[in-house]
Amino acid sequence: MDYRLTCQLISILLCLVTVLLTVTVTVTVAAADSAGSIPIALPGCKESCENSTIKIPFPFGIGTNCYYDAWYEVICNSSSSERPYLRSFGVEVLNITGCSSSNCDIPDLRLQVATPWQDICTRQKAVINDMDRSPFRMSSSGNQLVVKGCPAVAILMNRKGETVAGCSSICKGSNTTDAGFQRKNSVSACDGVECCLMSVDQKYLGVDYYQMALRNTYVDANQTCAEFALMQRFLEPNQEIAAAERLRSDDLVPTLWHWMPPALPEGSSDSNKSNSRYNSDFSCKPFCGYYDEVQCINICTCNDGFEGNPYIPNGCQGLSISLGSVTFFLCCFGLYQLTRKWIRNKKRAKFFEKNGGLLLQQQMISNAGVIESTRVFTAHELEKAADNFNINRVLGHGGQGTVYKGMLLDGRVVAIKKPKKLGKNQSDHFINEVVILSQINHRNVVKLLGCCLETEVPLLVYEFIPNGTLAKHIHNPSEDFQITWKMRLQIAAETAGALAYLHSSSASPIYHRDIKSTNILLDNKYRAKLSDFGTSRVMMIDETHLTTRVQGTFGYLDPEYFQSNQFTDKSDVYSFGVVLVELLTGIEPVSKTNSGGWKGLATEFLFHFETSSLHKILDAQVIDEAKEEDVMTLAKLAKRCLNLSGKRRPTMKEVACVIEGIRSSHAPSLYHEQNSVKGNDLIMEMSEMNDEYVSSTAYYSTQNINNSDSFGFQPYLHNSW
Repeated sequence: MDYRLTCQLISILLCLVTVLLTVTVTVTVAAADSAGSIPIALPGCKESCENSTIKIPFPFGIGTNCYYDAWYEVICNSSSSERPYLRSFGVEVLNITGCSSSNCDIPDLRLQVATPWQDICTRQKAVINDMDRSPFRMSSSGNQLVVKGCPAVAILMNRKGETVAGCSSICKGSNTTDAGFQRKNSVSACDGVECCLMSVDQKYLGVDYYQMALRNTYVDANQTCAEFALMQRFLEPNQEIAAAERLRSDDLVPTLWHWMPPALPEGSSDSNKSNSRYNSDFSCKPFCGYYDEVQCINICTCNDGFEGNPYIPNGCQGLSISLGSVTFFLCCFGLYQLTRKWIRNKKRAKFFEKNGGLLLQQQMISNAGVIESTRVFTAHELEKAADNFNINRVLGHGGQGTVYKGMLLDGRVVAIKKPKKLGKNQSDHFINEVVILSQINHRNVVKLLGCCLETEVPLLVYEFIPNGTLAKHIHNPSEDFQITWKMRLQIAAETAGALAYLHSSSASPIYHRDIKSTNILLDNKYRAKLSDFGTSRVMMIDETHLTTRVQGTFGYLDPEYFQSNQFTDKSDVYSFGVVLVELLTGIEPVSKTNSGGWKGLATEFLFHFETSSLHKILDAQVIDEAKEEDVMTLAKLAKRCLNLSGKRRPTMKEVACVIEGIRSSHAPSLYHEQNSVKGNDLIMEMSEMNDEYVSSTAYYSTQNINNSDSFGFQPYLHNSW
């Protein structure tokens, strides 16, 4: 079946699945709206205060007729950001939990509140929240008594007069009542020095359901009263600190209570039953003797498969319909995702074939061991590495595409080049380029790590070079770091060596075709790395030139190539000559004239060279640091590279040799110009220009410039230093 027809059928299927999902969701939402969400409060009552996440379930309630009786009334205190408060005790409600299983007991019915510190003076008795006749009881096993102040002896008793726990604190250093408490990282760290901590003896578990009293707390007559509070016990100190963080600023602590559900109505048929009452949606267990010896309470839970509040009418609702809808939705969504994945894989396979993936595989097999280090990445890998090609990951733009910074799964930082859209007949050239560049192994050439052919345009993955371009450092130097003369020579030598390798030392000659300072990168040690082989071409051994439409960057274009459309290895030499002049002068390759036109750096350099005024355009740092003879030798080398006749330019091997000679302070003496250019030199006046390609160029004769064969120092730099 035709690929396009298959995709159309799949698209129709996806549309049907989408419609089905929409209908399912609509029906589910309508059913939820008709039945209402699972309730926890009485109908028409609020479940929480405004801007509060604390849920208030019945028998608690907010508003008239929304709670079981006055003990359970909750108010929203507008003066404290709408926090819920239990009106009967005037304490802030921090959390309310109920039963979630059929074996629920009273300790599972929890009410977390915020209580203040209390003070107690000599031989007095303080009652901690008189809960008699209320549906609330203090939890002893869930709380711990904290006393701050010294010296003090605290004894905790239940309402029967039985001692439950006790502790004492002694003074050490400052005698302030809260010094010990403040110097602790956690309340549980109180060790008896200026504060003490005690837990209830577990043999008094029954005290969970009774009030507590603190008495016989002794302090010296000259000391202030000690303070105490019942604080909820946490399993981990960090939980304790997190729970009390906000409350400490208000001088409050979290305390755990237990709440009792409403008593069974008098005369109820279940009031005297000891067994559980089961219904279709909830079940209840009666407990007697907590209020008094006769009255019973009713602990209820929703049955399995139901959720909600069993203490309100129709409070437990089944989940079977919702679960069925969710299951159906998930199945449809899974089918949708599988279909999308199938289409995506088909699309990527098509791109892989279109971009020459089969040819690349054949090349890798035929060149086994040569390009085995080149990896074929998946689209997913590179999308994840570059954060879906986020604009914040862009390293730079160029005529050939955009470069993004990415990080592979193994932690390597890479540069991912996303070229502009390729033409129909360019995939073979692209694969050939990948194969050839994979064979380049030179320390001053950016290494190609791999490529991706599953996208509409193939992606190239290079090693990441951290210190940016040479252009940035010589045209926009920072105050903190500047390229020295020694470094300029090193960068020139390394770049020349890399080009010499490409021209004559690699398996097949490679013409770079876009040599410029922005394509020379600097690594972490400021070593040169030649980059951007997007327009490079591989030549046969017996080929001398490449005939193509003019393509390149203004200021670096070989005039001979511009006139003949024939690109040779000497065209790269001309472009490198412009880079040498940039290193000497720090001037942009193209700049505006006073009349609003454009002038090239190469022409300006040649003019100042022949008129013995080269010092006027030299970079100040070059003048300060370099020897006159070294500058002159490099300037003459640049002049030779910029010769209008390609045959009279040196090879890159000769260029590299001369620069290395300057670095070692014995430049070769055999380096001379063979012929002088007679007649008019030419200045390039550019009427139109874009970032990368030649649009229109006119040549105007300016003056006769006599090229000297001499390498003598005078008069070129007369009075320049």
